Parts: sequence; structure tokens; C-alpha cells
Amino acid sequence: MLLFSVALVNIGYGQDSPNNQFIGDYKTKSSHRFAQVYMTEKGEYKVNIVTNLISRDAPLVILTGVNISKKTIDIKGEGWIGKIENGNLKISKDGENLKMNYFERSSPTMNAKPPKEAIVLFNGKNLDAWLKAESKDWLIGSEPADNWAILSGGILEVTKQPSGSHESLLTKQKFGDLKLHLEFRLLGEKTNGGVYFMSRYELNIKDAYPSAGNTPIGFGNISKPKDLYPAVNVAYPPLQWQTFDIDFRAPRFDKSGTNKIENAKITVSHNGVTIYENVELEEVKGATGILGEAGVGPIYLQDHGNVYQFRNIWVVDKTLKGTENHHTPILESDKVKKKGGNKKKIEGKDNAGAVKKTGGKKVTEGKVKSDVEKKTGGKKVTEGKVNNEVVKKNGDKKGTGGKVNAEVVKKTGGNKKKTEDKDNAVVVKKTGGKKVAEGKVKSDVVKKGGSSNKKIDANYEGEKNPFYANMTVSLIADTSGKPAKTVGFVHPGILVNGEQLIEIRRRVEAGIEPQASAFEMLKNSPFGAKDYMATPRDIVSCGPYSKPNLGCKDEQNDCAAAYSQALLWSITGDKIYAENAIKIMNAWSSTLVGGHNYANGPVQAAWTGSVWPRAAEIIRYTYNNWQDSDVAKFQNMLRTQYLPSIIHGNCENGNKELAMSEALINIGVFNDDRAVYELGIKMWRGRTPAYIYLESDGPSPIDPPGCGTAFWSNKGYTPDFVNGILQETARDAHHPGMGFASISNAAETARQQGVNLFEEEGKRIMAAMEFQAQYLPPNNVPIPANLKFAHTKTWEIAYNHFHDRLGNPLPNMSVVIPTNRPTGTDHHMLWETLTHAGIGNIGLSPIKN
Repeated sequence: MLLFSVALVNIGYGQDSPNNQFIGDYKTKSSHRFAQVYMTEKGEYKVNIVTNLISRDAPLVILTGVNISKKTIDIKGEGWIGKIENGNLKISKDGENLKMNYFERSSPTMNAKPPKEAIVLFNGKNLDAWLKAESKDWLIGSEPADNWAILSGGILEVTKQPSGSHESLLTKQKFGDLKLHLEFRLLGEKTNGGVYFMSRYELNIKDAYPSAGNTPIGFGNISKPKDLYPAVNVAYPPLQWQTFDIDFRAPRFDKSGTNKIENAKITVSHNGVTIYENVELEEVKGATGILGEAGVGPIYLQDHGNVYQFRNIWVVDKTLKGTENHHTPILESDKVKKKGGNKKKIEGKDNAGAVKKTGGKKVTEGKVKSDVEKKTGGKKVTEGKVNNEVVKKNGDKKGTGGKVNAEVVKKTGGNKKKTEDKDNAVVVKKTGGKKVAEGKVKSDVVKKGGSSNKKIDANYEGEKNPFYANMTVSLIADTSGKPAKTVGFVHPGILVNGEQLIEIRRRVEAGIEPQASAFEMLKNSPFGAKDYMATPRDIVSCGPYSKPNLGCKDEQNDCAAAYSQALLWSITGDKIYAENAIKIMNAWSSTLVGGHNYANGPVQAAWTGSVWPRAAEIIRYTYNNWQDSDVAKFQNMLRTQYLPSIIHGNCENGNKELAMSEALINIGVFNDDRAVYELGIKMWRGRTPAYIYLESDGPSPIDPPGCGTAFWSNKGYTPDFVNGILQETARDAHHPGMGFASISNAAETARQQGVNLFEEEGKRIMAAMEFQAQYLPPNNVPIPANLKFAHTKTWEIAYNHFHDRLGNPLPNMSVVIPTNRPTGTDHHMLWETLTHAGIGNIGLSPIKN
């Protein structure tokens, strides 16, 4: 059995292509074998031989088109040879022959007539039931809905907008419970669209054919349940009509109408096959996450820049009376909250609905808005895409809100000077001052105490570490279009080096453990999928506890996927993985313009800013097809969209500042920027001894420079200070693991560059490993009250250094490590078993003084 080895499908041909006659399903007379003929994104014909057209199992055989004419395709693979001609597919191997004929499947609900009680939303004649919804306008819309085309035959077609903007459709009527029937068709290009219920819960419409190996059509925009994909893939080939028949049950609220007591539920039949049955939709994510949940809402058909079609859309309205005003209190609909409790309703066609004003910043249902628009280079930019030009007055000080990298700011003493930069980049320089405007909306200073005490729109200003106020780092975008000149770093040299990558490949090919099992985990993970699709954002907004989560998980997933695909390229030599990594990185560097905001924006920038350079480093220095102009654009993204959120450290919690130190070191190496790299080293040296306690520190832990005493307690409980306890050990098991991972990861990258941070704090790092491991099986020392310990996706990198390179016994961790393998992914902890288990000193640079 072969593993499915084809990338995104159904690309490279259109409705008028002379060769699309070959695409589709074939079967033997006895129906014991089937073939699915499709095209890769590179325009290459592929044929999957399968036993079941809707199974997600790997194909029995994959053949490739080798000679193609208007009437014939010669195909071969794995010893099979054959031909497709006149609707017949014939292949043979070693005397075995298979003959198949083309056929089309049809949904049993195709052309279903609406019942008497149904509301016809599209009958092929007009769009009277619909409103036009512009980008991120999820609830209001405007008339007329003339932005999509009605074609002959009663077909509604998504129309690409000349401006490149997205203009979706939403129903005038709002629904709660409902039964919906619609029919859709893909036209052969890569498609990413969908139908949303209440403008919140998305059923994705995408190119999922062929069935084997591809991710089926399923939920999108849902964070819980996560990654819930149907067990079968019933997608039809492009140019064939498909059906959705959906029963949707709205969430239920208590008598107040503001507290959700039951989740929304959905049953979905795709092409007559039930793929979801009464599944609870616990939580929405993405741009619609800011809407909260409600008793009613419109049906929303998405324009995502791809042309595809609908027809025969009708709905049976089952909305419960009295639920029209039910809504969770998150960003309450159609209201602006002001100090003193005053409320003001905002009108206007561009207003998406729910607006909340906090600290001078407006948040709307579906997007961030501003009353101010600024023309830049002939383009109109509004807050909500780049958050530009919002100003909050605080005495005689002005905080320049909005777009990250909006200005060049220099602060000397108490004087302020602001100059515009034609590239909208930023240089932040502080010499004696306390604050610098970095292009983000100012809010009330956030006191230490954890993200649970934060406002949603809290920003980085209140968490900055004054110890790093005087650092000078260039954040100006380089407009040369060329990558930065080398300044003596080892490349590749972020977490792994070139010889190490070769050794990992050798071990995987030889089936040597634990790399062999770790590789299988990587290859079979969602991040290793050959059809992985990025979801770039123009701005990433991350609130406490991921509420809201506007691009946060998308960004974390995409940077993890880029690194995963880069590793897979290095190990397998399959160029598809390298090209996938490049596509993901290019997508983000071409889209992200507004940086990271809200309460968890800075740590989000740190986590993802530490992972992106790992992927970029491998691809740039082991693969020849990443264009210099794209490399330069990616370096500019790291410089202008990530550094502003991390260069001043973080006084709230140690894991955050440690993550920032790692990101700075990694970005410094990939961008060949010594100043950024040295800032990361300095931050690591300042925070690491304050994060892991040793009895030699005295009766109390060391304070992190600039922040005062760190928080070692939780819920009134302060743990005993013993060798190896970590600053957040009393908090939970997860956050200390994240902090320890940043310590180890940053030290490993520095060691690749000849700087031995491990040696500087080796006693602490080894003590931390032994402290945690003693409470885990098979050691099982009784756990002290109020403390928690668990396996995490880290330890391998530090263990390799201290145990495998230096020969330290580490008796507690030595028996725990095998039970923790292979490690997977969690934030910036990624595939450590694969890259570092037993890797020793391979490829290390000499230590520099």
C-alpha cells in the first residue's frame, strides 16, 4: 500500500480546458476497483486506484500521466502501464489487467424541491433574499446584492472583485434553528469558501477530491471540537454538482438571554452521506470569534477570492420565538461601552454591528474599526486592517494607535520627536526615556497578576521591562528587495545545523529509533500533510484565554506547518514539502501588516517569532528555489511585524520573556542581525537565573532585572524553594514546560553559533530537569501539595546536551525521557525527539570566547 503522495488537487485546468474530459471517477464492471483521475497544482495528471471512492485510506496504486494529447493520456506507475481514452481506463501489470469506465456519482438530494413551508433563498432568478457583505462585514450588509453573477441555468457564481477585496453574501432574514438545502460546484481552481450559520459556524467548501489522502470537506472556523474531520470523504470531482443538507440547532440561553447553557449543534449530509450527526459546536474562532454567540443570525455565503457556484438554495425556518435578542455579553451587539456606563449606538453601512470602546479603541463585530481613514500611497486604509491613526490622549501625552511599524520614533529624555517614514516602518530607540510609541493603541497600564486580570485590549505597553528600554534595534523595512548581508552566523544554524539534518535523514532511512517513530509522527501529523493550506492574517489579535482568537491559532498552526514541511523536505528530499513551506511563509509575509495586539499579542509574537525562522533557515540554506525577493520580504516581516512586540522584554511572567529571548536569537540569526541576536542573548542571561531556583541563590529566588520580584505563588500558595523548582511550578505543569523549552531552545541555537549558554546556567537547567522528572513515572516521588507535573513536549534538547554530549547521568530524567518519546508539537515545542534525541555533538561549531 502506498502513502498518498499528491499535493493540492484539481488545479491547472478550468471549465474550458480541452483536457478536463479525463478528470473524474472510473470503475470496473464488477465495481471492485475504482480510479480517481485528477490534476496536481503543477498541472500533472495523477490516477489513484482505490477499492472505495469515499475512503480516506491511501490508494492501492498511484499512476502518473506521461504522454498527454487531446484524446489520450498514457499513464504508468509501480510497474503498471496503461491509457485513458474515450471514457475508458485500461492498465496492466505482469499479466493482470484492469479495465474501467468513466461514470458520475449523483447525490440522492440533487435538485430537491423546497417543501411548502420553505423559504427560497435563491431560485436562479434574483438575489432579493440577500445583502452584500464586504470584507469582514459579517452581520449587517448593504443593498443591492449585485456583487455576484447570476448565470444562465439558474446558477449563482462568486465573482472576483477587481479591487481584490472579498464581497460575500448574507441573508436579510436572520435564523436560529433551521434546515438548509443548497447545491454547489467547484470549477477546477483551488477553492476555499464556505457557508456560515448565524455568520459564525462555518461549513467549509473546498477542493477535497480525490477522496484518498485528502482532508474532507468539514468544519472551518470552529476551535472546539478541534480537528474534527469526517471519517469519509464524499467530495465529487470538480465541475460536478454537490449537495449539502443541514439541520442546525442554535445555541440555547438561560432566562437572562446572555448566558449560553447549550452549544449549537449540527447534522450535515454531504452528497447524501451523513458526515456529522448532532455534533456540538462548542466555540467559534477566527474573525467571527469576536461576534460572540447569539440566538439568531444570517446565513452567510463566503467569497474568499475563488470562483465557485451555487444553485437551489432553500431553508426551513425553525427559529424559536423569543430568541431574537439572545446574545453572549462579549462585545454586546450594536452598543458602544463608555466610562460611566453611557452607551451610544453607531449607525452606518460600514459598521458591522457590535462595537465596544475600551481605552480609546473600537472593536466591531467581525472587525476592528476606526472613524479615521488615512490615504497612503493612493490607498485607503482603515482601522480593522491595519489599526491606523487611533489616538488616545492621556494628559499631554499621545499614544499613537494602530498599525505596527507606522512611524519612526525616537525618544531622548522627556523630549519626543516623530517623523513619518515613507515605508511605514519603525525604528525604536530609547535613551533615558520610559516609554516609546510603537504604533499600538495605548491602554491602562496592566499590573502583574496574570492574564485573567487583563482587559481584552490590554497591550504591550504595561508589560515592558524597563531594563531593556535603552536597547537600540532597527525595525525599518529594507526596501532593496535583497536578503540581508551575512555577518558571520553559521547557516543553517537555528536549533539544527546542516550535518545534523543529514544525520537525522540517515537515521530515518535506516529505521533507527527514536528518529524512525518520530518521523512517522511528523509525516502523519496535520502539519505534515501535503495539501496543507495556510491561513494568513493581516493582523493577529489574541485576548486572554484566546478570547478573542483572531488569527492566533491560525498563525501558530501555520508556522508549525512551515517548520514541519521544512524538516520533511530535509529528510525525504521531496520538493513538494519545500514548496509547501515556501508557500506558507510567502503567504504570511505578503499578508501580515498589522502585527500582534490585545493582551496576549506579545507572547504570541514570541512563540511564532521563534518558529518561523527555524523553517526559513532550513529552506533558505538547503533548497535553491526560494527567491531572494521572497526571502527579503520574509526578513522584513520578522523585523517589522514581530520585533516591535518583543524587543522590550516582559515583566508579567518568566515564560513570556524567555520566549521573547528565543525569538530574538532566532530572528537575529536568520536576518543576519547581530544587534537583535545580542539582545536575545542578554534577555536570556537576565531571565534564566530568575526562572530556575538554586539553593545557592539564598533564601529567595533571584529577581529578573528590571521587573522586581517575580511571581512564584499561585492562589495564595508559595512553594518551598528547592533546587530546580521553576518560577511557574505552582501555577501548573504547562507553563514551566514552555519556559524551560525557551531556555533550552535558545541555548541550543546559541551553541550552534559557538556561544555556550548551556555552560553558564548548566547547574540550573540540570536541576530543573531532575526536579520535574522525580515526580513523573517511573520515579513517582510523592507530589507536594498544590503542585502539578506532567509530560511535556520538551526536555530532549537539554537532555541531549547535558547527558549525551557531556555525559552527566541525570538519573531521574534518564528514565523519564523514554516514556516521553516521541514528542510532537505544542506552541514553540516541536519535534524535539526527531531533531535532538541522541544527536550528540554532530555538526557543532567551536565555542567562541
